Amino acid sequence: MKQNNSNICIACQEAITNPVCQDCLEEEIETWLKKREPKLIPRLRKQTEEFKAITTSQDSVPCIFCKNDMNSCAYCYTGFIEEWLRKKHPRLVPEFKLFFDFG
Repeated sequence: MKQNNSNICIACQEAITNPVCQDCLEEEIETWLKKREPKLIPRLRKQTEEFKAITTSQDSVPCIFCKNDMNSCAYCYTGFIEEWLRKKHPRLVPEFKLFFDFG
C-alpha cells in the first residue's frame, strides 16, 4: 500500500506523528526564552526561518493548533533549535531538552 507523502517529514522522512508547526513551537520556545534569555528571541526567529527555508515541500499536513500547513516534524525542528543552542548557548540546552524534547 502506498503511503501518503503529506504526513512524512521532509527532513527525516519519518511520519509526522505530532503535527505541531514550527510557528506554534516557536511561540512556546519564545515564552521559555522570555524568562531565560529574552535577547535571543530575534535569533530564534531567524533560526526558525532558516529551518523553514531548508524544509520546503508541496506536501503538507495541517498543524493541530493553528491549522497552517507544515511538512516537517516537531522532532526535527526542535533538534535544529537545540543544535543552535548547543553551539551558541550550551548552558540552556539541558533545560531546553527538558521542555522541548520530542525524541
